Amino acid sequence: MKNIKYLLWVITLVFCVLTFYSFSSQAQGSVVAQIDTSYAGIKNVEIKARFCRVEIGAVDNTDKVSFFGEITGNYSKGAYKFMHQKVGNTLKVWLDGKSFKIGFSIISKSKLMFKIPKGTNVVVQNTSGSVYGVGLNGAITHLAANSGSIKAANINSPKVYIKTSSGSIKTENISGKNIEFKSSSGSIRAENVSGQTLIAQSSSGGQRWANITAEFTTQANSGGIRVTGVKGNTSLRTSSGSIKVSNLAGNLKAKASSGGVLLKNVQGALNVRASSGSIKGDEILLTGNSDFESRSGGIRMKLKNDLKKLDFDLRASSGSLRIGGQRSGKRFVLRNGNRILVTGISRSGSQRYVSFDEGK
Repeated sequence: MKNIKYLLWVITLVFCVLTFYSFSSQAQGSVVAQIDTSYAGIKNVEIKARFCRVEIGAVDNTDKVSFFGEITGNYSKGAYKFMHQKVGNTLKVWLDGKSFKIGFSIISKSKLMFKIPKGTNVVVQNTSGSVYGVGLNGAITHLAANSGSIKAANINSPKVYIKTSSGSIKTENISGKNIEFKSSSGSIRAENVSGQTLIAQSSSGGQRWANITAEFTTQANSGGIRVTGVKGNTSLRTSSGSIKVSNLAGNLKAKASSGGVLLKNVQGALNVRASSGSIKGDEILLTGNSDFESRSGGIRMKLKNDLKKLDFDLRASSGSLRIGGQRSGKRFVLRNGNRILVTGISRSGSQRYVSFDEGK
């Protein structure tokens, strides 16, 4: 009896596997929708896609917008259709058809690829699919994905806006006047970004930045921030995560609500706060009045400044205070008659300010 049950189980399993592979083969081989066309005289491209991978690149050797799209799956042909319309000098492209269904209705592959002339304005809004943009240099570059990642490279537009609701952002070689990144759920990775202003925000996910030249402001609600190489005044804030900054030239505001702050080779006026974590700095050159505050953790600064050319006003609720070789208790005020004042407050932890050479 047990052998018969086992045999029936094996037969059922084999039938299900064969059915699945047969069904998958049919889904992958059937073209549901396809488009291959081009337009001349286009200055603006607006794309609204669904469950497609959207790729768009600008090239020098064309004066037309050319695009190719294809959807394969087990839907009947015509269930979806790539729509396109020219309105003045604007090309609008969108996907028409019933909503995507989960189950035996499968979309196996879907893509929408564009080749556009240099200088064309681009607006992409994609749902349940990734976006990749390269070489775009119109007055506006707007790349958005409601559920999917975004990659962008070699973008040069006065206005750059990159947003994903659920997915990561990864960019390199971005330049413009006003640049904005936003990720509701996903990390941000950006390298070689230059502009007048750079504003970024991630609700859930860490951030990594490298080689930034801009007035830079970013916030991570849940995740750490790591910055390497910045020229420009910078404001960093994280609600849950640490902040790490190296090789920065410009005034810095940094606030970590739950995590420490680590600085290396920073030059500027500093305003640094850590609610739950220590503050540590190495190779720090202060160029203006600077404030440090740690509610739970110590403060350690190795300064390139001559300590005799700085004024100090330090307070520690619990912990010792040290400036060079001088030590004190809960309050340490040192006035050398200089123009740079260092203010330090530690609720639970000591403070130490020494010269960089001494701290080696």
